[in-house]
Amino acid sequence: MASHAYEFLEEPFVGAFEPPAPVNVFTLTGTARVEPVASTVLAFLLDPNERHRFGTTFVDALVTLLDGAATERGPFDAGRCAGSSEWSVTTETRAGVGDRVDVLLENEHLDVAIVVTTGAEPGSDERGRQLARIRDVRATVVEATIARARTRPDLATDATHRIHSLAYDDLFDAADAALYDVGPVAEQRSLELYAQFRESMSERIARMTIEHEQRRLDELWSAIGQRQDQVLDFFTALDAANAVLVARATRLRRAIDERLHAAGAPHSSSIVNAGDHAWGRSRGERALVYLGFAPSTGGAIELLVGWLPRTGTFGYAVHAHRERERPPRTWDHIPLGLPFDADEDAVADRFAHLALRWAAGERPD
Repeated sequence: MASHAYEFLEEPFVGAFEPPAPVNVFTLTGTARVEPVASTVLAFLLDPNERHRFGTTFVDALVTLLDGAATERGPFDAGRCAGSSEWSVTTETRAGVGDRVDVLLENEHLDVAIVVTTGAEPGSDERGRQLARIRDVRATVVEATIARARTRPDLATDATHRIHSLAYDDLFDAADAALYDVGPVAEQRSLELYAQFRESMSERIARMTIEHEQRRLDELWSAIGQRQDQVLDFFTALDAANAVLVARATRLRRAIDERLHAAGAPHSSSIVNAGDHAWGRSRGERALVYLGFAPSTGGAIELLVGWLPRTGTFGYAVHAHRERERPPRTWDHIPLGLPFDADEDAVADRFAHLALRWAAGERPD
């Protein structure tokens, strides 16, 4: 429910695109190196064992897009692979004209391999020999190309080549929905890298014209109208509220750390202000701080402090997940059960108790 003090919040408005990252690694590499760098970043995002904490988000997105793709053994069954974290990911640079990096995903448990060519179309003799070697050791081999746009749509149904053609925007669309819940616990530098990856490889973003940009700005001006003072007051109040929330989260972090250390529970902790990041702003989390704890036993448990969009109230909530379990065990934005004006020691006591049970492998329902 919009505040009566800020009526402009009731106006329909679709926000403008997020500004580009200050330093884009793809821009720095130069045009000739974009595809090798993109392939390396893609391999990083697809690896469930990497430090980004995206888990299987990207590999599941790719697997879903390849559902029904032609293989030597018939249509590929994505449902059999979704959720598995047993993937190994490798890249291999091939010398020659248009030197590129191919991405190979293998799942020994499922006896599946996915071969991804980035940018240009496949077809070299060396690639053929590589695929022959892969087919010797994997029962199911899926071939795919991924580029800014599908340069050869017929590849998806070409019975001779059995190659599935994808656009980067397909992968981004499939992954973004899953990142909704992963974002708060993901490594922030990895999220920024993904934002740069999207900015550089998306065909939709590349087609953004000055007319589109002006239309977005016009929407903003019309939403503000004659309410400039209200808008200024609102954002001033929002900044002040975020400062209060970060200060409270900092005190709670110290108190919870002390309790977990006293209980002999090794862990790491962090504070993330959702409003400072694109994933938080896109979810309306402009006044919400995530206080995260990662037990040495794996997974993560977080205390959410501030405005909770799902309930439309200020308060505390808890989010927890275990990446390695199939299906993942998730405790999704459950109320802590204490009011926002509760004594901070009581908040720290209750959350530390839940964190210890979570670290011990329990699900504290």
